[in-house]
Order: sequence, then structure tokens, then C-alpha cells
Amino acid sequence: MLRISNILFATLLTALSYGAIAKPVNAISFSSTTGTLNDSPDGTPIKTDFTFIVSGVTNAPSYNYSLNINLSHADLQELEGYLINNASGRTINLFSTLSGANLINTTFTDGQPLLSSSSKLSYTGSFAPENNSFNEFPSVTATNFSDFNSDIQNTTWTLRIYDSANGNVGTLNSATLNITPVPFESDASAIVVSAGTLFALYQWRKKRTLVNSKK
Repeated sequence: MLRISNILFATLLTALSYGAIAKPVNAISFSSTTGTLNDSPDGTPIKTDFTFIVSGVTNAPSYNYSLNINLSHADLQELEGYLINNASGRTINLFSTLSGANLINTTFTDGQPLLSSSSKLSYTGSFAPENNSFNEFPSVTATNFSDFNSDIQNTTWTLRIYDSANGNVGTLNSATLNITPVPFESDASAIVVSAGTLFALYQWRKKRTLVNSKK
């Protein structure tokens, strides 16, 4: 009886410890370089790269991503924006030839409406990546941020912005890439279920022992 109790206690302790590990992990934020966008002299798209140096992201089965941008430009129709994982080369189109001016506290993440569905009066808020590249510089290889899950996380990431018209000079005021590791929640549940099963077996064994002792 004592041996079964010890096994039960050890199993429950393991389950509780694993559950603590499986709690949601906070996002890790990385700021990019900033500055003036290169202005196309003749209508030929010209790029400006801004980089995030990502490190310290723990291994996980999947990740959640968001990218917040503050960008000043008089005519967004001249611009295209991309996020690139430099290790894999995987590329997602964030926005392309939008109406209006400026991106103010604009956050790109999965599961949100498209920028093109907004009122055009303001791009403040959370939006899904457009994946509507007109020039396709560079070639797009991702349709959702979740496509980056299989890539190396701790590497340089690039925010690449193309300007395709002369006359308006833009500025990237800030950009923040947030990466949130998502733990193995299902494994923790399995351990808790196993602990519950063991407890039920223990109760059954206890009752059986009591019945046998009365015979």
C-alpha cells in the first residue's frame, strides 16, 4: 500500500511540474534598425532593408508572431513591405500598394482582417499580411506567419520595403517583431490523465484489499 502511495505521489508531482513548464510563454520582442527609405529615381522599385537580430528564443513546437510598424510616407501606393527570415529565405508580403498615407501603430499577425478591408482613413490596429505583392520583389514563399514555425528563429530577420515611384520620401520610425513560443500543452494533459488513471487504480486496489481483509 505504501509503495503504491509513493508511486502516486511521484506521478502527481511530475504532472504538476510539467504543467508549470507548459504555462504560456511571454512574447520576446526585437526592435529593428530604422531610417529613411530609398526613393526610386525613375519608377524602378528600389529596396531598403531594416534588420532584427533575434536571439534567445527557446525551441517550441510552434510560435505566434506579430510585427508592429510605424512608417511615415505620403503615398503608400508607392510601397511594398516584406518580412524575411534570413536563415531560410522564407518571405511573406505584409502590404502592397495601399491607398492613403502612413502606417501608425500597425500590427501584422495571423487571424486578422486584411489591411485592404480597412477604411483607408487609418491603418492603426491589427491586420493579416496582405500576400498581394504587385511587383513580387522578392518572391513570396509564405502566406501566413505560421509558415515560419519550421524555420530557425534565432537568426537575422529583415523588413524589406520597396519604393516604386519618385518624389515622396518615407521613413521607418519603428518596427518591433514579437515571437511567442507555444509549448506542448497536449503532453501536459496526457500526464494529468495518467495521474488520474493511477489514482483510480489505487482506490480500486485499496477497496479490494479492504474486502479481502474481511474474509
